[in-house]
Amino acid sequence: MNIDDIMSRSLYYDKNGKPMEMMAWVEKMRDEDYRRVGQTKIGKFVISTVWLGLDHSFGHGDPIIFETMVFPSCEDMWRYCTLAQAVAGHALKVAEYTALVSQNVSHLPEPKDE
Repeated sequence: MNIDDIMSRSLYYDKNGKPMEMMAWVEKMRDEDYRRVGQTKIGKFVISTVWLGLDHSFGHGDPIIFETMVFPSCEDMWRYCTLAQAVAGHALKVAEYTALVSQNVSHLPEPKDE
């Protein structure tokens, strides 16, 4: 992909991966239900998967518009191109953290009190 291809590509995408204008993206960002793909509390941790809408591939490959993070540790982050990948990724992290918390694994990052 050359610079002209990158510059002509949309920066903003809806949850279905369709390009959208910036103001439409702004409106969707105001809608918490639209942004949230999943949010699961496991012990002291919250696994959050959200639609970003702003392409984080920066023109290299398919648009990356979803993200999963674990709070409050914020040490791990996973990004996805499609809603299906984001839903599956969220479920995977929920299963992983559920197992780790239930086993009381000592290497889990301890949440920081704020």
